[in-house]
Amino acid sequence: MLDNMGGVFLEIDLNVLTDDELISWDHILERWGLWEDKIELTSAERFRFLKDHCGTENRAIVLAQFRSSRLSDKIITWLISL
Repeated sequence: MLDNMGGVFLEIDLNVLTDDELISWDHILERWGLWEDKIELTSAERFRFLKDHCGTENRAIVLAQFRSSRLSDKIITWLISL
């Protein structure tokens, strides 16, 4: 099958998001109320956050949201109480 394709491989980095995908992330986070304090920002500012702070990476967006969420505060409080 490689011969039919000329032996050329295309490498796609699934962790680097396009602008359209970042806009989709913004819409999802806004719709489900996951922006929390950042909901006060304009969508352009939130887009810039996703692009610059999170480096257009899925994993960084998820981690950034978790770190700034009330859930992470509850987990930290629970761990400290152990």
